[in-house]
Amino acid sequence: MLICADQREFCFAMSERYNMKRAAALIGVHKLTLYRWEKEGKIPPAKRFARKNERVYTDDDIQRIKEWKDRIIDPTETVAA
Repeated sequence: MLICADQREFCFAMSERYNMKRAAALIGVHKLTLYRWEKEGKIPPAKRFARKNERVYTDDDIQRIKEWKDRIIDPTETVAA
């Protein structure tokens, strides 16, 4: 069993990781939308993968963002033209 000082680090090491493009596809938005939400502070900043300094998302990150997105976007709501 892997034990580390930081529980979040342990969870991050044990879960699947996705780049921004793949995470956005799993969430159902464009990657620029994901970037904008992060920049606007609507979602927490993604973890960074040290080698390329690219954003990486875990399964837990994706699940939390999906739940948040589903709460703010009501598919039955119509937009007036």
